[in-house]
This record gives sequence, structure tokens and C-alpha cells, in this order.
Amino acid sequence: MERCPACGRPMRTYSAGNAMRQHRLSQQKTLDDVHAATGLTKSMLSRIETKPTNPSITTVRTLADYYGVGLADIEAWIKPDGNPQG
Repeated sequence: MERCPACGRPMRTYSAGNAMRQHRLSQQKTLDDVHAATGLTKSMLSRIETKPTNPSITTVRTLADYYGVGLADIEAWIKPDGNPQG
């Protein structure tokens, strides 16, 4: 497993975007719904959900607030092997 060069801890390779997508779909929300409520573009939302990306903390906080979860909950949606829980 790759280690963080700064602290030496193992780096987890996962996509929080996958978990966000799973959560969005479980709430039966569309990208249009999320866009309308958050002001984030649909292309940005799609990129976050489907591609390795590093959205800003402001963007992640906006999405966490929209979904009604804490930032720690977003990490809890992810298993260490990189797959969304569920």
C-alpha cells in the first residue's frame, strides 16, 4: 500500500465520489436536483462522482450539507479496499 510522504501512514485509494453517487441514488435524487439545490454544475457533480478528483473542501462541505451528513460520514461510507459500503 502506498504511504503518505508527509506522515508515513498508508494512503487509502478510494473515491468518495462513488459513495456520494450511491447516497444520491438512495435518496432518489438526480444531478439536476443536486445542481438546483447547491449551485454546483452538473458537469462538476458528474466528475466528482465518476472520476478520480479532488474537489475543494467547500464543495465537499456543500454536498455533505445537502445530503444531511457530516464530513466524517462521507469517509465512513467508504471501505478501506476502495469500495463504497452498502
